[in-house]
Amino acid sequence: MKRFFYLVAAAAVAGMVISCENEPKNPGDFSKATTLAINGQVVSLVTGKTYDLKVADERDTVYKYLYVLKDTLKTVEGTDTVPVIGPDGKPIVNDDSVYVYSKITARFIEMEPIYLPAEPDTFSFNIESNARWLAGVPSVPDKCTTWYFNHNSTTTGGGDSHVEFRTILNRSKIRVNAAYQEVLTSDSAIMYRIPFFQYGRSDQPADL
Repeated sequence: MKRFFYLVAAAAVAGMVISCENEPKNPGDFSKATTLAINGQVVSLVTGKTYDLKVADERDTVYKYLYVLKDTLKTVEGTDTVPVIGPDGKPIVNDDSVYVYSKITARFIEMEPIYLPAEPDTFSFNIESNARWLAGVPSVPDKCTTWYFNHNSTTTGGGDSHVEFRTILNRSKIRVNAAYQEVLTSDSAIMYRIPFFQYGRSDQPADL
């Protein structure tokens, strides 16, 4: 049985980004209610260019868990129950999907899209929290080019910290596969989503 979870309002995510600190210096006060804030700006560490982080939507939601149950098709032969064999010579197994809604109410904050330049660059944005948090590496949709990369090797942190990521050169038009970076507290009480896009060299604004 495989277990997957996502927010009810969530869409598929793409790209990669992570926390830049393995052992945060400020783990926060864990005796208080969980807090998580992502605001300020995304800053280019190469050019100094800044991109404002603005909230597009904020709401309460719940988590939805998907359980995939494997059921082997069987038949009765005499007094025995035996698996049904398919054309490939293997037992036929059906997947049965079961959805369960959690009792946890989470605060979901989606930020306005940020459009990055076509040129390769390295960026950073700050996280303010009094709790442990996760900055999961987004998956890449099929047939989409990976253009958004983590800078180190951890996807977890705690307290006040920052996240770094880098991009590669985009020689074509604007990328259609966004990188949706999600940051959530380890107790899943608060979750942020930041949609990142990248301009192409042919349609990039002159003042970007």
